Amino acid sequence: MSNPETFIQEVTEAVRRDRLFALFRRWGWIGAVVVVAIVGAAAFREWHQSQQRQEAQTVGTAIVDALAYADGRSQADALGRIETDTSEAAAIIDLLAASALREAGDEDLAIARLASVADDTGLASSYRELARLKKVMLQSNTKPVAELIAELEPMIVPGNPYRLLAQEFLAQVIYRGALEGSEGTSVEQALDHFRSVYNDQQVTQRMRVRIEVMMRSINEEPEATGDG
Repeated sequence: MSNPETFIQEVTEAVRRDRLFALFRRWGWIGAVVVVAIVGAAAFREWHQSQQRQEAQTVGTAIVDALAYADGRSQADALGRIETDTSEAAAIIDLLAASALREAGDEDLAIARLASVADDTGLASSYRELARLKKVMLQSNTKPVAELIAELEPMIVPGNPYRLLAQEFLAQVIYRGALEGSEGTSVEQALDHFRSVYNDQQVTQRMRVRIEVMMRSINEEPEATGDG
């Protein structure tokens, strides 16, 4: 029985091999296409990342060169000549250009650059909120206290990446309003905001020092509550 059984096994294996080869001849090209697609995708991804790195390096070098100018106007002009394909890089350039324009004394144009970033819904909130806060700060000498407060209050909600800076500035605006006799403002209201920032768990040491100086100038001694 061993010989017939061996013969049957050999025939069965041969049939299986024939079927396998037939299947491979019929469908094996799919595997080849998949392999080519995987290799091609990996190569394209590597090329694309290389292009992005190269562009980022080019833009970064151009920004450094622009900021090397001694005066703000020259810096702003050089930053305005930088070309980039990414909205994030363009936002960074606008933020830097706004600072340079402010230094050059052209606050209206600086505010316009900041507004373009703040109003770009395609950008991440970190860019938009920073531009919005900087814009309000630039307008602090020209806008009424009530309008400044109305723009700052939405920025101090949890989740805003610059809520503590916004609240610190809000406290300063309210204090100024209290000194000027603006309706709806008081020194105690300003102090409440200063205390809130001072005792926040995310407050930085530098911010705490600033608030200590400000509160002491109002004859208020800063006191940690233990929550910070």
